[in-house]
Parts: sequence; structure tokens; C-alpha cells
Amino acid sequence: MKKIIAVLLLLHSSIAFADEVNDEAKSAKNEEEQVKLPIRYFSTVQEDELFTKIKSSKRFDNLSKEDLPGAPIALLVTLSSNNTAGGSAASLGSAIWAGSTLGLLPMVTNKDMVVRYEMMVNRKKIVDISFTENFTEAKNLYNAHNQTLDKDVLEWVLSTVPLFKKQLSQNSEFKNLEQEYVYYFES
Repeated sequence: MKKIIAVLLLLHSSIAFADEVNDEAKSAKNEEEQVKLPIRYFSTVQEDELFTKIKSSKRFDNLSKEDLPGAPIALLVTLSSNNTAGGSAASLGSAIWAGSTLGLLPMVTNKDMVVRYEMMVNRKKIVDISFTENFTEAKNLYNAHNQTLDKDVLEWVLSTVPLFKKQLSQNSEFKNLEQEYVYYFES
């Protein structure tokens, strides 16, 4: 009985490994077939890691922060925060406590962070993909004006890049744009 179970586990693991190898081969094949559109990059996230991570796939080889004369395609990445209902009340109470203790107690905020990826052609939006995550932060009253991204927020923003690329590759309008580009410029 133990031998049968061991053989079944071995067969299952080899099948799973074969599926994993096939998935990697398919993704490599898809990576090679991707069209390299000239895309201008604009972002409210001033971190170079985000640009580098987006540019890491072949589809975004021609992504540029510099102005590309005549290139009508642009990728706009924005990061914004939205107050939650409970977060607004907690922030107000926390700010009052922090102010009354002259900054000894931290201000606690609870916000929904939204990262939005917008692909535009001639200023017309063709793709709009957004991701939302809730974050709670404790900040000192005296350095609450610091506008740098927290490590957790930056890690989350970077983790949305593969999801963005996957959803973009499945978007019909973006596929049509790639086909049109190939038709006019690569034939």
C-alpha cells in the first residue's frame, strides 16, 4: 500500500512539474511575440523601481520617461489615497490626541491606497486598470508632512505590476492597438 501511494505521489509531482514547464514555455513564447510599442511614461510615483519593473518585460522595452516626438501612446501611473469612513473618524480623534499631547502620541490614519494604470492614445483613454489596498499608518505629528512612500506601500505598488501586465495582455482594446501598430509600422 505504501509503495502504491509513493508511486502515485511521484506520478503526481512529475505531472505537476511538466505542467509548470509548459506554463513557463508558453509565457516565454508569449514574451517573444509581444509588440514593442513606443510608450511615454508618466507617473505620480517618483520611485525608479516602478519604472524599472514595468520596463522589465519585452512589451515595454520601448517605454521611456523622455519625450518621444510623434509617439501618441502614453502610460500614466497614479497613486492616490481615499479616506475610509472609519479612517476619517479615527484620524480626527487621533489628530486631537496628538495635538493635545504636543506630539507625544502619534497620529493614526487609515486610508485606501489606489494605484491606477491608464494607457492613452492621443489623450484618449483605452485602458484603465486600478488596484486598491487598505493601509493604516502611525505618523509623528512633526513629520507627518513627509511625502515619501512608506516601505509597505511601495512594496504593494510594485506587487501590482505583474497583475497590471496580465490584465493588459488580456485587454481587447490594447490587443487591437498592438495589431494596428504591427499593420502600419512593422510590415
